[in-house]
Amino acid sequence: MSIVIALSDPHSQLATLPRLREVQLMYPEAVTVFLGDYIDCYGPNHGLTLLTQIRAMQAHDPAHTIVLLGNHEQGLLDYLASPTQSAWLDYGGKETLRAATRDWTTDKGPQFARQLLLNHQPELIAWLRQLPLSYTLGKLSFVHAGLDLTLPHPLQDTSRHDQLCSMPNTGTCQRTGGSSLTTR
Repeated sequence: MSIVIALSDPHSQLATLPRLREVQLMYPEAVTVFLGDYIDCYGPNHGLTLLTQIRAMQAHDPAHTIVLLGNHEQGLLDYLASPTQSAWLDYGGKETLRAATRDWTTDKGPQFARQLLLNHQPELIAWLRQLPLSYTLGKLSFVHAGLDLTLPHPLQDTSRHDQLCSMPNTGTCQRTGGSSLTTR
């Protein structure tokens, strides 16, 4: 059985990676599985910095670094695809956009920041779009939120929504404060 290091929901906390690196040095053959939600935080917001660092880790060692999509990244992708898909802005998106684009301009609102990201970060956005929802290693399976265990084949049949949000049959990810995200 392989050693697995799984990390979920770091939410832009940059101090996570040096601590993770310490654990990885203890287990150099371990596979590290990132389970989503790298952006939008509840402290100092560093925009897309943590996401960029995780992408670099995967590029450096793709055999030992697996990166899954979380509902916050899906919210960003939805907003980048269409500004009418704006639910993400209410659960950290505005602050993330502001932090991610502050080197290019002063805050001119989310739609302006959206266009800046599309113009300045096409490779990062393309990488995000191709992130998988799940990963299986031997008898271990990983998703961001959950699987519908009432289904005959949960790994194959759980909806995209439930893998990202784990609120079966609701169509939304309910968050504290009442805002929600509708997933595709």
